[in-house]
Parts: sequence; structure tokens; C-alpha cells
Amino acid sequence: MSVVSLGSFQLVAPVAQGGMGEVWRGLHARQGVPVAVKFLREDDARFRAAFFAEVGAVAGLEHPGIILVLDHGVVDSTAAAASGGRLRENTPWLAMEYCSGGTLKHAVAATGISSGGCCSTCWGRWGTHTPAG
Repeated sequence: MSVVSLGSFQLVAPVAQGGMGEVWRGLHARQGVPVAVKFLREDDARFRAAFFAEVGAVAGLEHPGIILVLDHGVVDSTAAAASGGRLRENTPWLAMEYCSGGTLKHAVAATGISSGGCCSTCWGRWGTHTPAG
């Protein structure tokens, strides 16, 4: 599959799947900065509402332990076609800084610390930052 253009981002490949979505690794097209782009998998009104609530909640936070939200939107027809069927048109997406610290499941297993119901976006920097406490 070739690189998929989505707004200011170039999507390279899917890297993970979770309960609500799929995450792709990519680059900010102009700056070359690595990014993670999360896509909603299910076209369900509850998942869509939860996804946009996550976008709003995380975008308003600033803390070294929380991933920085870069942009969000919906998949356009060009990106859907270029993805070879992996992405559906009008699917919501959230672009955030890329963190190589692993998944929430991995962090909990490695540390024994409970996630406390936190979403993976809030735990995204676990591998690179020490939580306050």
C-alpha cells in the first residue's frame, strides 16, 4: 500500500487496534514529525460521540504525561480511495504526537500499575515520562 495523504499528514501504515479504533503511524507532511492518527472503526452513534468527547477532552489538556493533539477531522474520499479500502469516507480521525512507549495494555503489564480507567491517549507518553506522584 502506498502512503495515504490526509490533510497535513502522510499515513504510512496501521500499527495498532483497540476497542474503538485503529491507529496508523504517519508523518506531518511539512515538518516531517512522526504522528499517530487514530480512526474510529465502528460507525455507531455511541462510538462517534465517545470519540469526539475524547478529542475535546484531550485537546484541552496540557501535561507532560498526556499526548498532544495536533488535529482532527473526517476521512475524505481521496484518502479513503488511496487506503485500498482500509479507511472509510467520513470516518472520524484524531492526529496526535507519536509515542513509542507501547500500548496501555503493555504499560499496565510492565508496571503493575492500574490504568484507573484512563484511555490510551492519556497514557500515551507512559514509556517516555514519569508520572507525577
